[in-house]
Amino acid sequence: MYADFEENFGLISHAMEIYDRATQELSQGPDMLECFNLYLAKATQFYGISRTRSVFQRAFKLMNPDQALIKLGLRFAKMERKLNEVERARAIYVHLSQYCKPSLFEDSFWRIWEQFEVYFGNEDTFEDFLRIKRTVQLRYAVVDPVLTAKQETLEPEEAKLVDEDLMKDTKMKPVGEEA
Repeated sequence: MYADFEENFGLISHAMEIYDRATQELSQGPDMLECFNLYLAKATQFYGISRTRSVFQRAFKLMNPDQALIKLGLRFAKMERKLNEVERARAIYVHLSQYCKPSLFEDSFWRIWEQFEVYFGNEDTFEDFLRIKRTVQLRYAVVDPVLTAKQETLEPEEAKLVDEDLMKDTKMKPVGEEA
């Protein structure tokens, strides 16, 4: 309400500062998404696209990686596509991919990115898309269930040993060292 008052009777910059403070002070959840949506609408209305980019980037920093962040990120990528900023949109898709389990987000995220690569990309970028998708699938399909299943069925001391063995197996060796 105070931001509305500033918009109507005060300075627009003060209203934008109020929206910015609101996004910082709100706890995670639907209220934060609503506040960012309002902030984005006002930033677009008063300042244009250049300001909305900074608001989207701020949302990426402040919001938890959940469904709301993915929806906001897809809006950001769509805006960049409309501005013919293909590389920026691709970078957004790459960033969002780490939060999107392929089995859960096949229609809402992965198919959109695939269509984007077919339309705007080339063979190399499409291969990158497929590589990233396989990597994310493996991360969600292999590592997490194995760890949680072993830790749930084992005693706490045995689970600690399993974690140590997995950590030994996944450690990278410096360049030049022999196995």
